[in-house]
Amino acid sequence: MASSNISTYTLISSLFFFHLLISSANSTHFDFSSFDPNNKAIIYYGDATADSRGFIDLTRNNGTAVGRAIYNQSIPLWNPITRQLFDFTTQFNFTISKTVEKSGKHGIVFFLSPNGSFIPDDAHSCGGCLGMVSLNGTDNSTPPFVGVEFDTYNNNWDPSDFPNHIGIDINRSVKSVVTNGTTYLFNGGDLLKAWVVYNGTQRRLSVNLTFGFNGSVSGALTLSHDVDFRDVFFDSPYVYVGFSATTDESFEYHQIDSWAFDSTDFNQTITHHRNVGVIAGVVGATVVLGVLLLWLVREMKSRRNNRDDYDDDDDIDLGDDERGPQRFPYGKLAAATDDFNEDRKLGTGGFGGVYRGFLEDTGLEVAIKKVSDTSKQGKKEYLSEVKIISQLRHRHLVQLIGYCRSNSRFLIVYELVPNGSLDSYLFGSKGCLPWPVRHRIALGLASALLYLHEEWTRCVLHRDVKASNVMLDENFEAKLGDFGLARLVDHDQNQLTTDVAGTRGYLAPECYYTRKASRESDVYSFGVVALEIACGRKVLDFTVGEERLDLVKWVWELYGLGRVREAADWRLGGEFDEGEMERLVGVGLWCAHPNHASRPSMRQAIGVLCSEAELPELPCSMPMPFAVPIDRSELSFATYSYSAVSAR
Repeated sequence: MASSNISTYTLISSLFFFHLLISSANSTHFDFSSFDPNNKAIIYYGDATADSRGFIDLTRNNGTAVGRAIYNQSIPLWNPITRQLFDFTTQFNFTISKTVEKSGKHGIVFFLSPNGSFIPDDAHSCGGCLGMVSLNGTDNSTPPFVGVEFDTYNNNWDPSDFPNHIGIDINRSVKSVVTNGTTYLFNGGDLLKAWVVYNGTQRRLSVNLTFGFNGSVSGALTLSHDVDFRDVFFDSPYVYVGFSATTDESFEYHQIDSWAFDSTDFNQTITHHRNVGVIAGVVGATVVLGVLLLWLVREMKSRRNNRDDYDDDDDIDLGDDERGPQRFPYGKLAAATDDFNEDRKLGTGGFGGVYRGFLEDTGLEVAIKKVSDTSKQGKKEYLSEVKIISQLRHRHLVQLIGYCRSNSRFLIVYELVPNGSLDSYLFGSKGCLPWPVRHRIALGLASALLYLHEEWTRCVLHRDVKASNVMLDENFEAKLGDFGLARLVDHDQNQLTTDVAGTRGYLAPECYYTRKASRESDVYSFGVVALEIACGRKVLDFTVGEERLDLVKWVWELYGLGRVREAADWRLGGEFDEGEMERLVGVGLWCAHPNHASRPSMRQAIGVLCSEAELPELPCSMPMPFAVPIDRSELSFATYSYSAVSAR
């Protein structure tokens, strides 16, 4: 019986390893640090060529030009048998430079297409089409494609307000579905580094572009879009990958300096499977087993050498949700931030520092919160933040990507929200947000709080809602972040006895003497932020006279006098919807009512903001809160100066 078990085990193991060989041993991988004109792995079309310096020149200086360079083998995007989507990562360096006498346009596109050699006949007549589609912008005779464009000119179909922008193009159109722009000039001749990553599980295409001078990164753009390649290339999973570029009368050079690509590839596997027999399977299984054993030895050695990278996280239970956060080794996050270089620091708060990081294996820019060793409540806040936000799913909440706990070091990894924090626009120097954007931000923040208070399985009390914790994504949509002070309560409980913590000005009056956090205290904080959005002023502004120092009190006085519109941010120049302004200010005062029982729920507040309900009549003068004397020396405040996920 023992011999039979061993034989069965051996057979199952062999079949398992052979399955591994068939399923994943082959992959498309290439890495060109330079390009040899005699190397047939890259095929050139139109004006493209490999020059003597080892670069790919997609266009030549001969007036209008169009050129393509593609890898000479097709790659699959999904398993033709199981239809499982694959992942891929590609990284390439390139330069765009304009001629001295002309302005230059139109840029480069990285693309995937079933027919990589197809260049529309009239591509020369429309440089802005990037050599991908015909003059009218779309053409059903053109093969479907997915492109990532690095554009240097703002055509009339471009949704971006910036001539220099990145965009994602889907299916026979160069009108990008999403874009992100910058004032940085792509065609200034500097080296540009791009990563394009596709996550087959999430069906998400992500782009990261870094740029600077002499190799020193001075800026970055990120972009992502959900796309199922099976819907675009439904005829076949096999596509070609490459680059295309065009110019018109304003010429610019387009040069690819290097290119690397990694993807799962079943093409060779299927062919192999059709021609090999049992002997090859056994040999293959043996080879794979040997490789696996070698890998295990190296992995065990690596873990011994880096055993301090992880600690047992018995007190962090994140469940079994496959969408949950990733656990990172400390060394990986240190490498992503250049060992937490001060040049990468985004800000500092009571918890420690926040750093911009870049994860090379995924091409993703992140914000990494590093809890300071001197933070008295650092561990408690760290555990709270990881436990709570890892379970939340809402479009107006900052996404938690992962975490690290290594010995006494605590780190949290967030998505990097590209447009930074709301306060930097309301009170800083980033520019004046137009009224429609402000109104949308207020609704987004309200939606996030409604989810936390009523729509999730338990009630989440954020306890630190403020402008600096509201992040703005690439579309200036609000995302609430920083859950370091958050606590969970049951829906029928509503409040929690706790230490007084929050930020002065945003903290509800009753918290000082009841020492209880509640939905109503979060609602109060939202009301303050709503007034800041409408007025463009801090809740406590010591640069103005005493009569205007307290924002809530000042606005309430204007409300009582029937002069609410005078509270509007002067930078708007009167360009706002008066009805929306009055409702936002009214909701702000309603939510910031000194007595908690008189405040609305977030659902009621949203109803008024959306004109689905009427604003109740408020007192003409600000009521006095119910209060008892307390010893304020015992109170503590969290006064974070910068949120965990904002970008400069």
